[in-house]
Amino acid sequence: MRELRMGTAEARFADMIWEREPVSSGDLVKLAYTEFQWKKTTAFTV
Repeated sequence: MRELRMGTAEARFADMIWEREPVSSGDLVKLAYTEFQWKKTTAFTV
């Protein structure tokens, strides 16, 4: 079985979540927009 790895953006997003947990989905969307300029759908997909 192949080992899965996170990309750089996914890892930064995960770190952002872990540093601020517990974080609501609404706050997470705002943080993702501020940090990455991601729209809501992108934040939820990642």
